[in-house]
Formats: sequence, C-alpha cells, structure tokens
Amino acid sequence: MIKLLASYIQISLCTLACSFASAHSHHTATEVIADQSNHKQSIPLSKIARGHIIGDSVFVVNTPGPKELPPTALSALGPNWADDSADGFRLVAGGVDPETQGHSPWESDGSLQRGQQRFAGTGITTSWTFNSVDGHCHLPDGAVINAIYATWTTRGKSGAKYSYTEGSNSAWVEKVHETDPHSDLQVKWTDSKHIVRTANFEKVFKGPIVVEGRDGFTLKGEKILGKNTHQTDTILLDVSLGAHQSHKSGKKMRAKPVPSVATEVPVYPDDMEPLVSVTPKKK
Repeated sequence: MIKLLASYIQISLCTLACSFASAHSHHTATEVIADQSNHKQSIPLSKIARGHIIGDSVFVVNTPGPKELPPTALSALGPNWADDSADGFRLVAGGVDPETQGHSPWESDGSLQRGQQRFAGTGITTSWTFNSVDGHCHLPDGAVINAIYATWTTRGKSGAKYSYTEGSNSAWVEKVHETDPHSDLQVKWTDSKHIVRTANFEKVFKGPIVVEGRDGFTLKGEKILGKNTHQTDTILLDVSLGAHQSHKSGKKMRAKPVPSVATEVPVYPDDMEPLVSVTPKKK
C-alpha cells in the first residue's frame, strides 16, 4: 500500500513538473526568438579596437550597398533591406549619385567590400532609425545614448549636417567629408575573404540623450548647403540599457507578468505604459 501511494505521488509530481516546464518553455521560446531578432544590429564590445564605450550596448544602422540602393535611385526607400545591418536606413528625399565614392568603411562580418553611396539633393535626404520596428534593436524609453558616431568616405566639396530631436531636446552638427573621420572609435570587422578591417568612427554627438516617445531614436542626415554630396556610411550608438533598468525601478507601470529570462536586449510587452516619475512619499 505504501509503495503504491509513493508511486502515485511520484507520477503526479512528474506530470505537474512536465506541464509547468511545457508552459514555461513555450514562453521562453517566444522571448528568445524576439531577442535574436533584436540582436542583429548589435556589435560585441570585443569588436572595439580603440576608443571608449561608456554603455553596455553598441547598436549600428548601416547604409545599403549599390545592389540594393543603386545609382540614380530616388526617394523614398527603406527601412527594410536584404542586408539586415541596414534595416532602419531610409532614403528620405533627393537621390543617389550615379557613382560610388571609395569603399564602405564598415560592413557586417562576412560581407563583401563594396562601394560607398553618394547622396545628393536638398534638405533631409537620409535617416537612420534605431528601434524594433524599423530595425533590429530594442531601444526602450529611459535608455541613455552616451554618444553617436558616424563614418564616411572622402570627396572634395562634400559633407553632412546631422540632426536629431528626442523629446524636448534637439541638436545638429555639420561634418565635412573632405577629410577622413577622426578615429574616436575604431571598430573591427571581417570581410568575406577573412580579412580583418578597421573602420574609423568620429563622434558627432555626445550624451546623455534619454530615449523617450516609445519610438526609439532617429538620426537625420543631409548634405551641407553648398556641398555636392555626403557619403555617410554607418551610424553607431553607445547605449546604456542598464540605465533603463535602474530607471525603471523607480517608475510606475501597469501590472503585467515580466519575462523571467534575462537577455542583453530586454523585450517588453507592447502595451506597456510610458514611464512616469514617482514622487517620493514624505516621512
């Protein structure tokens, strides 16, 4: 009788454990898939050959190559491209010059070395958006952008005006493309021939820039007035996602089960309310 009872209890516990594991593993798989999607445009810190990254994450949005963004292409194109590293890039206005300018300084590992596009037209012609809708990087409200870097190829009488608006903050800066970008940050990548290359990135903005609006972050680019083109290749963000985590602990949110799986890029419910400040109670 005792053995029969023990056997029954063991079977019951096993059934309960399997049911829990099945339900939990289904939830985890969803998170892992979402997490892998959001990792496509992140760079491991080991790829930084020189320079200082303040945050815990590095995100990039590349510029599509000539095959996807051919010479004489006209706006509006993007933000989805066969080259995942370029997802988030938009040709907003103007067009692409008939010829490329030098080799693209940075590409994702395994890519062919390719020509760099020249962008003409007046006003804002290009943009790079960092979010999980246009690109593959989850940039939640409260995350802090510590610095913004850009790389480009050189050409006489060329340069770009970069600008952004994030909440009530906005800024712009002009960078001539007649000289190489400063090596404020050097990033390694390995081409399709297994050659390790290094791209120089120049810091165009310094933070802190706090992400808000539930739409990630967008940097806009246009050629400087009086210049012929700009040849911007890749935009790179130095981001502190950990700042969002600590920031979140002092915020009110709608009650919602939180995934138990820890990931480098957090995945949050779509219906999460914007974060609002909590006023400390007086003692």
